Amino acid sequence: MKKIFYLLALFLFLVVSCNSDDDSGSGSVSYDGTYVLTAYNVTPTADANGDGNATTNQMSEIDCFNSNRLSLSEGINAVLIDRTAGIDISGSSPTIVCNAVTTTEGAYTVEGTNLEFAFFGSDGFTDYINYTISGNSLTRVINNGSILTYDASGDAVSISGTIELVYTRQ
Repeated sequence: MKKIFYLLALFLFLVVSCNSDDDSGSGSVSYDGTYVLTAYNVTPTADANGDGNATTNQMSEIDCFNSNRLSLSEGINAVLIDRTAGIDISGSSPTIVCNAVTTTEGAYTVEGTNLEFAFFGSDGFTDYINYTISGNSLTRVINNGSILTYDASGDAVSISGTIELVYTRQ
């Protein structure tokens, strides 16, 4: 009879000690919030403002990218506010100008350290942008991207290189 009592006591102890309300380490991480573009790094360096000094972070060159942000909400919804730069060829020489702000709505998923933003492209098909998660930052790398700069003659040109966009959670 004592054996049954001890086995019952051991069973109750195990059930109580394995209670699911003590799972503080298994909760999911929320990525909801607003991520603001804090770095627009390019390789090779570029001179987007035409002052003769090429730099890595194009946010210090021109203000086109200062309002860019990615907002994530409800564990799935995403909105990308994006402004790019372009080359205006209507004047006597090509110049770099800021394009209009675009808003793209979609959804996001997270797997490991990868955040994928899915949205309908202008062609009607689903497009994807991938970001790498590191702490409070999301980083997107664009290989063979179009980098705008001024050449030695003072004309705006596009060169190919690597663009790294860093968004920081606010």
